[in-house]
Amino acid sequence: MKKLLIALTLISLSACSATTGFQRMASGEIGCPPEIIKISNENSQWVLDGLRTYQAECNGVAHFCSFSNKDFGSLRCKERTVKY
Repeated sequence: MKKLLIALTLISLSACSATTGFQRMASGEIGCPPEIIKISNENSQWVLDGLRTYQAECNGVAHFCSFSNKDFGSLRCKERTVKY
């Protein structure tokens, strides 16, 4: 039981730090300070192709971001143009 609690704590801490990392990475691309960026729709396919995608929102404007570790850690973000 103690090992399970430790494992769950480590998983939750890594999730928090990942989101903060996504906020910092998106900050320079979308021009907002990391503290006000909201991250959602994280999708990871590291095992298959090294691609990770997520949505970064700042001041009500959503951006779709993709990060590929195959392209030497390149990050690209584009403003969402389609409303759904």
